[in-house]
Amino acid sequence: MATASSPLYPYQRVQFDFNMLALYTLPTRGVYAITPTLLCLPGNLPEHITLTVQNSHDVIFSPTESDEYLKQGNGPMSVTTNHGKIWLFASYLTDITYTEMEEGRTVPDGWWWDPTEAVELIERLRDCEIIVETDAGERFVYILNFDDRPTREAVTASLYAKQGIPSSYFNLERKEPQ
Repeated sequence: MATASSPLYPYQRVQFDFNMLALYTLPTRGVYAITPTLLCLPGNLPEHITLTVQNSHDVIFSPTESDEYLKQGNGPMSVTTNHGKIWLFASYLTDITYTEMEEGRTVPDGWWWDPTEAVELIERLRDCEIIVETDAGERFVYILNFDDRPTREAVTASLYAKQGIPSSYFNLERKEPQ
């Protein structure tokens, strides 16, 4: 099994831990899906950076599971890296009702977990840009590489192939300034 520091994973990636995906209710707002997410950037970044996520289609990234981030949305946040690694939470407002959350959903045939929210999270990030700014004024933009999962069906199939370990990662590619 590959671990977060394993050479089996690409060095620059976004890795979702769907084992820990949770549903969270925010009074008057609805039911959120929250997934721990490991962001692996180049290890030569300074320890303190400003991170901004754009074009995430209402997926909110935050360094904690605080309600405040869910209320304010994505904006520049100061984060601390550990050799380029940053633990975040990716959250979005689902279409799940309170009743569905209480009663649970039916797991698709052949699955031992329901991939619906995992697939939805990934699909919302197709146009996502992760912007890193350092105190020295350097600016880097990264995008998720969807080359090997060009469709919703391909994303679902990749999760099904990893049924025993519901964790999925996407390579990060540096986007050159235009």
